[in-house]
Amino acid sequence: MVFQRWWELTDAPSWQDVRDVALAHLRALERPEAHGRYVVWSDAVAYTDFYRMLGEVRPGLRHKLPHVLLPRFLHVFMILYVRLRLGKGVADIVSAGLGKLPRFDTRRTQHELGIAFRPALTTIRASVEALEDWKVI
Repeated sequence: MVFQRWWELTDAPSWQDVRDVALAHLRALERPEAHGRYVVWSDAVAYTDFYRMLGEVRPGLRHKLPHVLLPRFLHVFMILYVRLRLGKGVADIVSAGLGKLPRFDTRRTQHELGIAFRPALTTIRASVEALEDWKVI
């Protein structure tokens, strides 16, 4: 049956706290041993996990947040559409990422710059609080 398998949209934003990005810039400037490029990246969060975390931060929003995954057949349809419109190469790239969250090795950044990245939940909480302080939400 087509509906047996549900997939998460994983073109999810990666969450990196701007305070960590700023700290990485400062440490790269201050430390003589710092060289080359550094990956500053904390988490990739699937949309369902993002909405769950947002619901934890502000329980009053839970009833307004999406909580349904797309059925697999819609993902297959999307791949076929991309293939027809943009070509096989693009469709292969898109299909390879379905159901997977990106991961990056940041051990060098953490070791050489001495940074422990904040988790996504901490960043989401701080973002919501800042938006509320600014009366945006």
